[in-house]
Amino acid sequence: MKDYSTDLKKIQRKLLRIEQLIKRENPKELNDFVSEFDAKKILSRGTTWFWNLRKNGLPYTKVGAQVYYKKNDLYAYIDSNMKGVNNE
Repeated sequence: MKDYSTDLKKIQRKLLRIEQLIKRENPKELNDFVSEFDAKKILSRGTTWFWNLRKNGLPYTKVGAQVYYKKNDLYAYIDSNMKGVNNE
């Protein structure tokens, strides 16, 4: 008779890792967001530049009149525009 406890523990560890990855993808804390005001200062870009990004699909959320972005979405956008030896 096979002992399934080792297999079960492996499955539990994998499930825990999946849960951690899902939580990382879906921010639950306000620290995971940046206001457009702060993003403009960080990236040295203006309102129109961000408006064009939103128009072209950059995810955002609004609370009242204030626009917020997930930091991960901004990082992904910057990474997707990386130039260099392998990315030209």
